[in-house]
Amino acid sequence: MRKALLVIDMQNGVCTDGIFNLKQIIKNINSRIRYFRKNKLPIIFIQHVDSTLKPHSHNWKILSQIDYVSGKDTVIQKTHADAFYKTDLKEKLSQLGVNELEIVGAQIEYCIDTTIRVAHDLGYEITMYEGTATTFNNEFLSAEKMVDYYYKMWNQRFLTLKSSIENHQN
Repeated sequence: MRKALLVIDMQNGVCTDGIFNLKQIIKNINSRIRYFRKNKLPIIFIQHVDSTLKPHSHNWKILSQIDYVSGKDTVIQKTHADAFYKTDLKEKLSQLGVNELEIVGAQIEYCIDTTIRVAHDLGYEITMYEGTATTFNNEFLSAEKMVDYYYKMWNQRFLTLKSSIENHQN
């Protein structure tokens, strides 16, 4: 099995003030990026495009704190919560021989959840480490409770949730 890391929507216009545990999420995502680079495994950055995330605008750009290398790293642009919808993501993964995905990023209840469900339906094995996906508080749940909810709901249904990123940093 060949594995790829999908880094979803870690953009200036998505990861704004108020997003849950952002400093730790960035640290954890960068740890996973280092692991994938060290093991020469594919890393694909997914960038959302819409009226507030216009290409080449500040909001559209990947957070400067994320270990992204412009011109070297693979980037897929999307206009829907589903990273596979009207993109070449599936074809790219097929070209790379990928059948297992690790997913990280933002926003857990939108683009992360949708992409996980579609990837699952497409037959990909999916993993995620706790502390690598985030969101905002909303009128129904705190971000922390929402993250816990999705982790519990996905685990062993749509993906394998791994609890300790510290043991998997190298």
